[in-house]
Amino acid sequence: MIETNYNQDKSQALHLYNMLINVNEKILKGVAYEKILEFVFGALDEVIPYDRIGIALIERSGTNTKLKMNWVKSKIKIEHLKLPYSTSTISASLQKILDSNQPRIINDLSEYLKCNPQSSATQLIIKDGIQSSLTCPVRFENKTIGFIFFSSTKKNTYDLKHIEIFQQIAGEISVIVNHGTLQKCFDRSELQSRNINMTLHDLKSPLSVLQGFAEISVDRPWFKELPAEAKLVFETFFRNTKYMTQLVSELNELISLKNGTDSCEFRTENITNFLNELCQLGQEMAEQKEIKFHSTLGSSLPAESSFDSHKIKRVVINLFSNAIKFSKRGSDIFFLVNAHDGRLTFSIEDHGQGIPESEWPHLFQEFGKTSTRPTEGESSTGQGLAIAKNIINQHNGEMSFTSQLGKGSTFTFWIPYAL
Repeated sequence: MIETNYNQDKSQALHLYNMLINVNEKILKGVAYEKILEFVFGALDEVIPYDRIGIALIERSGTNTKLKMNWVKSKIKIEHLKLPYSTSTISASLQKILDSNQPRIINDLSEYLKCNPQSSATQLIIKDGIQSSLTCPVRFENKTIGFIFFSSTKKNTYDLKHIEIFQQIAGEISVIVNHGTLQKCFDRSELQSRNINMTLHDLKSPLSVLQGFAEISVDRPWFKELPAEAKLVFETFFRNTKYMTQLVSELNELISLKNGTDSCEFRTENITNFLNELCQLGQEMAEQKEIKFHSTLGSSLPAESSFDSHKIKRVVINLFSNAIKFSKRGSDIFFLVNAHDGRLTFSIEDHGQGIPESEWPHLFQEFGKTSTRPTEGESSTGQGLAIAKNIINQHNGEMSFTSQLGKGSTFTFWIPYAL
């Protein structure tokens, strides 16, 4: 008899070991959460009897706690306790499992219901023909995230050996469940991202048509003959369609950068030519507002470096634009570029209005507008710095700033270069 039990234990251990190896392989391959659970509970059928298995996860929002059925596998017809099922309260019986972190066996659910008539879940599962249950906590990183319910249509199905078997694989089950939770969050995020992209794409075309119509209209001879009020309507229409087109374009760009679909095209660039082009652009942009543009290029700059010149130009132009927008006419802007310790460092300093310290944490976020307004009512979508930050991250660089209210701001970023 002892030898028979030993052989059974050895066979069971080997069975569980092979199952865990297969589970890890499936997780690494990115197999869907539901398919992994199907495999696991199919394999467990040899060591833990069940007619139905359910997984319920705890959802917390502030002080509110909710228990929601997440997955069910059943050999019998389910008519009452089925997906989607949730409860806004955790029963006292389940709370004991949470507090003790120990599984619970109920081998006569009808008797249990007599003592706990308020348990709506027990009422429903008995209607489905279930007579006994084994409830085990699912824990991840020392926190209970939900429960697994093994259920049987027969009374007295479960005992301590089934708890011991579950405890051998409890860690793996928790990993699978957490993997599934993360996978579903990712899938929702992907779906939202696709929906946003489609919406932006659908908006871009009609907005471009409206902007084009407005641009053509203000140049027509008949436009000059319109009353002042009508001209104001057209000018407002033109200004807002231009702003909306820019906003849609920048949101599209930001989403592509964050999703990794807009990757960098690194090419070897002549540093002197590239910087001279930037200086010329900065000079032209500043002159439109009668702002003095000063540039200083370090003496130790490398002759060449590899980066995405289009995107780095995008960052610098954005910083030039911001410095000009928030500076008054006749003020100064300084553009400095240096090289040190394998880094190419760009700095744009203005003597404008500065940024309140309370608003610094939101500066590089989407719609990260501050309370500081452009000095001549220039438009700003609030996406430029978020786009710039993502571009610099793509180059494995960093972006930072300093600012003093009433005295101006300095934005600095560096990207690595190869000598």
